[in-house]
Amino acid sequence: SSTLNVTGASVLGDTLSVANLATLSGGFVSVGSSTVTASLNVSGPLSASSTLTVAGLAHLDTGFISKASSTLVGSLNLSG
Repeated sequence: SSTLNVTGASVLGDTLSVANLATLSGGFVSVGSSTVTASLNVSGPLSASSTLTVAGLAHLDTGFISKASSTLVGSLNLSG
């Protein structure tokens, strides 16, 4: 139970596993696909350079803005 400080670039040849909270103050870049197996909370804007896929229900509390065409598969229920 100690602290590891890395001041320069680090290369890992396999899986990095963190048991508790990991703070990435500069962000992170994933070259391959990434899987999140629990809740992912984003406090700022979320952007995707390609397709953002949501497997379950997505709550968009203040709406959404589409700058291009959008395709809906399934029913669309509107109220309000």
